[in-house]
Amino acid sequence: MTHGVKIPSRLKNFLYKLQLADLPRKKQIITLAKTISQIPWGAARTTEDVPSQNKGTCTGKHKLLQDSLTVLDSFYSNCMYI
Repeated sequence: MTHGVKIPSRLKNFLYKLQLADLPRKKQIITLAKTISQIPWGAARTTEDVPSQNKGTCTGKHKLLQDSLTVLDSFYSNCMYI
């Protein structure tokens, strides 16, 4: 997916379930942010735990958003040159 970038399996599954691949880039980001904002508060703090437990702290949800955007940005920067 991202040419050499190691993506944790739970993050990969989380992004796959959102079915972002066929959406325009702006819609991907909006869908991602809305989905993460709707995850209820809970004790999960890591990118691995938030999607699997469907709950997270502010820090955990921000980290999930940051890591997800990094994956999407890496994907787009690699696709620009294909």
